[in-house]
Parts: sequence; C-alpha cells; structure tokens
Amino acid sequence: GVRQRIFAAENFCVNMATRGVWQLTRLAFNTCNHSGSSRGARVFLDEYLPHFAKEHPHIEVTTTVTPGRHPSVRGDYMNGTSRSVGLKNEEPGEILRQVMNLRSTIGRRTSTGTKANRSVKQRVVTTTPSIQRG
Repeated sequence: GVRQRIFAAENFCVNMATRGVWQLTRLAFNTCNHSGSSRGARVFLDEYLPHFAKEHPHIEVTTTVTPGRHPSVRGDYMNGTSRSVGLKNEEPGEILRQVMNLRSTIGRRTSTGTKANRSVKQRVVTTTPSIQRG
C-alpha cells in the first residue's frame, strides 16, 4: 500500500544531497479542516505522512490548520531558502510526488538555465571580424 507508493516515489526522484548531507530540513504543511480543496491533503497527512516521517527522520515535519485557505507545503533548506508548493485539489499520490520533489532539490537555483543567465547578453570578443557586420 502506502509504503510501496513511497518507495516508488523515492525511486522516481533523484536523491539530492550535498556531500552526503540532505539539504531539506523542514516541511510545513498548511491545510483547512473543512474545504474541499484540502481533501487530498488531509488524506495525505493521515495516511502517507506518518510513513514519510519515519523514513526521513532528518526532516522536521509540522502541520498547521489554516481555516479558509488552500493547502500548501513549504520546504526550508539548510542554506536559508524556502520553496512553497500549492496543493489545491491534489490527490495524495501527487502530493507525495511534490513532497519528494522538495526533498530531492538542493534549495538553490543551479547555475545553468536561470532567468538571470538567459537575460544577460554578453558580447563575444574575437580576433576574427564578423562577415555580416560589414
């Protein structure tokens, strides 16, 4: 059941640890006890989260009830950054995938493909003049 789904999700995600140290330190879940958009999140907290917490003792897990708000999860990382993911109308399996994705990221942008790198255009310095510029 649930343990097999967690194992399958772990195999799906790449283990991101820097020098053998997991970067995710805390997961904070926000749900509502009454809204329909939190239904999957409530099922996840009741059925999946105990197994996940047992499998990952290095991650501190907190849950907060926020009435009238859509569910979300925030991951806090060692370097001080955090990432939030909305869980509105998500199924428990998809929430597990999102949590595993948070667990498997290093908490910072990688050097390639960031918006800042793409927006900065640098001139190319060359000794050969361009034919097109003539």
